[in-house]
Amino acid sequence: MTNVAAMARIYGGMPYLGSLPGSPAERAGLRWGDIVVAVNGLPTPDGDAFVEARQTRDGGASVRFVRDGVEREVELVW
Repeated sequence: MTNVAAMARIYGGMPYLGSLPGSPAERAGLRWGDIVVAVNGLPTPDGDAFVEARQTRDGGASVRFVRDGVEREVELVW
């Protein structure tokens, strides 16, 4: 298990493994190694939960994540 995967398990989220240049996630500042713990207020322990949570809102998403032990939140717009 990688360090990122281990940290994701500790926080109950899923590891963020990067994005395409210019994507909403990149523009919002998400980066490799962040741990996504919620999208639109719904927990995201795995990819299926992430997809479901993302579909609860059109035009964007509120993403809560952990970086360097600090919980943060960003707004993605697409």
